[in-house]
Amino acid sequence: MRGGCGATHFMEHAISAYDPSISHGAGLGVVFPAFVRANGERGLRLNTYDRMAKEIFNKTGWQSLIQGFQDQLKKWGHPTTLNELFGRQVEDNERKIIMDIYKQCPVCGHYTDFRLPDDITADTFKFM
Repeated sequence: MRGGCGATHFMEHAISAYDPSISHGAGLGVVFPAFVRANGERGLRLNTYDRMAKEIFNKTGWQSLIQGFQDQLKKWGHPTTLNELFGRQVEDNERKIIMDIYKQCPVCGHYTDFRLPDDITADTFKFM
């Protein structure tokens, strides 16, 4: 999946760079559904998300993937939003700082597609 896994991981690295007390797994739990929504609303990766929803939650569609994922996180007592992750209201200027940290991520070897287009990046951070 081009720009998928690497992009979400680098987004989470930016979050935990901003606040080192945030665990990578907890951050990914917030980033992944926002990333799926940003893509799903654009009609991107729909087959991939539908397959994941079917295989993991026996449901269909990207919205069901997000709902199933977040429902499981809630059962485990994990955060599902950036505000819950930080334990407080994360202001827009802070989201921008974190997004700017993400945009500084290096290209890793021959993987040049970890950085997303600005509109998808902005929406992913908005949806967290």
